[in-house]
Amino acid sequence: MRILTLCLSVLAVVLCERIPAAETARKLEELKQLESELPPKVPDTSEPAVLSEPVRPTPPKSAPPPPPPSRRSGKSDLLEEGPASGRMGGELGVKWLSEYFFRGVRFSRNDVLQQRVSLWYEGFKLSGFFNYDFGPDEFNEADGTVSYSFPVSDDAVVEAGYTYYGYPHREFRDTQEFFAGIRQDLYVDVGVYGYYDFDEGTGCLWEFSLGKDYPYGIIDPFARFTAVLNGRYFNDDIEFSHGLISVGLPVRIGEHIVVSGEFNYQWGWQGWVEDEWFAGAGVTLKF
Repeated sequence: MRILTLCLSVLAVVLCERIPAAETARKLEELKQLESELPPKVPDTSEPAVLSEPVRPTPPKSAPPPPPPSRRSGKSDLLEEGPASGRMGGELGVKWLSEYFFRGVRFSRNDVLQQRVSLWYEGFKLSGFFNYDFGPDEFNEADGTVSYSFPVSDDAVVEAGYTYYGYPHREFRDTQEFFAGIRQDLYVDVGVYGYYDFDEGTGCLWEFSLGKDYPYGIIDPFARFTAVLNGRYFNDDIEFSHGLISVGLPVRIGEHIVVSGEFNYQWGWQGWVEDEWFAGAGVTLKF
């Protein structure tokens, strides 16, 4: 009896241990079957991602600054700012000269200070000119001019007028003249002016000029040449008396002030005209 009981106990233990093992084997068999039904796994051969810095936008290249605008529009100065512009305006100027020549004739060997005031409206212009000589320390010239200017094209201006010359403290007598001329701004500034003295003078005088400005921003350097034809103006001869070469550098300060310096060479072609260098500097207020 005892042997039978022991055998049953052993059988029970064996059964209890085999049941979980059988269940486990069944589960494993099901997992293997499911795994066989899945597609084969492709091995990952890609390189691991590398973190990079954020891409920063490249700033656009800045264009070089444009050159300062020129004040010139290709037209003559008289069309831009003077009486022929049709606007009201004026200017007040003071100029120093190391010597004073007037149309080839020496008026002073001393430093002089010249003042000029002008007003214009709708082509009409009224001007006054005064000369102070530092030698005798006195004013020895006072002139007045009335003129009218009108454009004949986009780059040409005709001007005509009258001038009274007054010479206090001089051996010259006062005199009067009519004048007329034309200026045209092509590649160079071309001008022809004629003057006729109908009072103390004896004839006429012609000026032929060529000039070139090089405006850039606030500066406006220039070079000019003038040839003078004497038609019994100073004597009884009709002849080219002299030439005048001028170079200068005006500088604009704001909208209304111009400071300038210049050098001049007078080249005499007749015996009564001197060869001479002289300098000048001045300031002009435009309004």
